[in-house]
Amino acid sequence: MPGLTASQLSPDTLYPGDRLEYCYRAFVAGDPKGHRVAVVTRVDANEGIRFPVAVDTGDILHLDMV
Repeated sequence: MPGLTASQLSPDTLYPGDRLEYCYRAFVAGDPKGHRVAVVTRVDANEGIRFPVAVDTGDILHLDMV
């Protein structure tokens, strides 16, 4: 059974403190190490904002990886 498209989903509102769960694609599907949780730290609903949602994934990004 195929999944839903974005247009089939009802809109939802994010708030700071909300948790987003996702699968990190560097791991094989089903590997529990690929399960990640991010916390929403900021939401800006103004028009024209380039990055309206900020999240804390807990992952470390080294400056030479950016």
